[in-house]
Amino acid sequence: MPVSLTGWFSRARGGGRPRPLNLALQGGGAHGAFTWGVLDRLLEAGRFRFAAVSGTSAGAVNLAVMLTGLQRGGPEVARAHLRRLWLKVARLAAPIGRMPAPMVELTADLFSPYQFNPLGLNPFADLLAELIDVEALRHPEAPRLLVAATRIADGRVHLFTNETIGIDAVLASACLPRLHHAVRIDGHGYWDGGYTSNPPLVALIERSACRDTLLVRINRHETATTPRTGAEIRDRVAEIVFGLPLERELAQLALAGEKTRLAAWTDPRARRLRRARLHVIDAAPILAALAARTKSVPDRSTLEHLFLQGRAAGADWLDEGPNAVDTAPAFSATGGVASSDGEPGTANL
Repeated sequence: MPVSLTGWFSRARGGGRPRPLNLALQGGGAHGAFTWGVLDRLLEAGRFRFAAVSGTSAGAVNLAVMLTGLQRGGPEVARAHLRRLWLKVARLAAPIGRMPAPMVELTADLFSPYQFNPLGLNPFADLLAELIDVEALRHPEAPRLLVAATRIADGRVHLFTNETIGIDAVLASACLPRLHHAVRIDGHGYWDGGYTSNPPLVALIERSACRDTLLVRINRHETATTPRTGAEIRDRVAEIVFGLPLERELAQLALAGEKTRLAAWTDPRARRLRRARLHVIDAAPILAALAARTKSVPDRSTLEHLFLQGRAAGADWLDEGPNAVDTAPAFSATGGVASSDGEPGTANL
């Protein structure tokens, strides 16, 4: 029987006093299965309660499904919901995966989704309708939620909150314009939020009293090779485009640490940015070994591989990151070297 979020969080608070933690989940197509693994391990550990969460594209989907599962029965139900999501994603992608890769790319290059899919059919929408409970996301006790989408009219980010969230908003956040019709909400058309905020980070920290934020990166931001094939070039261009918004927000967060204490005391948002502690789980080394095609046309074995890698990364972070929360430098990354002066800096970013 479903339980209320109020009940679940009350039990969480009374059973070991889990620490508050913000989550910021980047988008990256089917590579979001890595984030699934991270969330699965965090839910299993039960050491944190999520104070505020933000996500874009696959990150938004993971968050919405997880929060619904928490409302319906707690962490174990949330884990089951996430697994159901990704196994169904594998089944939906299977027919496309059997097509030759050049044919898939050629179709996307030559025809818009309004031509090869004039009715705008999207089986993913039915899957989200099954796994996401909007009322759970809007519940007064739900973590503060930010989901990013790009407004087509002016190219700016639009942040959907608990009060405005809906299944269409999650679909908008994950709407790749080469594959899907634009999602229309209240008279506006939206595309993937990765173009403008991937994921919302500064806005998340400004809105949360919690100092610690875990960022899960699944968009590869560095490469040691020069792309040469058409697929490699397209994939690297996409990585750069979808990575720039986060680089800007990381720079903004670093600059916030340079503000004087007086400025921070007179501006509550500046104070939260200045005292923020950012932890990073970065999937880049794992993603570097995967073909570009796996981001848009995954098979089940790839998703399971990413899930296991995400669980392992989550376990490493649980062993290393949170143990030093009380004295941690502002930025820390699993496997990286953090700033040593206690002020915001960067580590493997």
